[in-house]
Amino acid sequence: YSVVPIVGPARVGKTSLAQHIYNDEAISSNFDIKMWVWVCQEFNVLELTRKLTEEATESPCDFASMNQMHRVITNQLNGKRFLLVLDDVWDESQDRWASLQVPLKCAAPGSKIIVTTRSTKVAKMMALKIHQLGYLSDTSCWSVCQDAALRGRDPSIIDDSLIPIGKLVAARCKGLPMAANAVGHV
Repeated sequence: YSVVPIVGPARVGKTSLAQHIYNDEAISSNFDIKMWVWVCQEFNVLELTRKLTEEATESPCDFASMNQMHRVITNQLNGKRFLLVLDDVWDESQDRWASLQVPLKCAAPGSKIIVTTRSTKVAKMMALKIHQLGYLSDTSCWSVCQDAALRGRDPSIIDDSLIPIGKLVAARCKGLPMAANAVGHV
């Protein structure tokens, strides 16, 4: 498998991008199993392995032992291509990352792990190539606001006197696509 880290500041759209990839039918059809695990700040390997077991089996996990969970995950993934999203990873421990990967090594070639993180150090620990998301320009924020406000209608319906106001509002979004989208919908 390969790891694809998506790195960027808070609310820049890392999780939204991962969700778009995860839910895209053209991409999904390339994988036998899809799993999504929200990691958060505390990287508890036992709890993450439990969540991974539940995602792989699509059922609750009652095992207390890491070895039992590894066997279940290995059985589920053996020879299959998987897509795993590890969302919001903060922990920089190489050892904990290595422990989480143990049952994933039996999967078919072409499997992918998408990692969303704010930390470049976390991303570089997981892969050589990282995908850095940054803030949008004011022009791009205006475009996102406009698209959200118009909801597919022709942009020519906007009164020209309102465009400078809209651009000022978009600039106050500080480059955050989620903020621009929310403002546009309002």
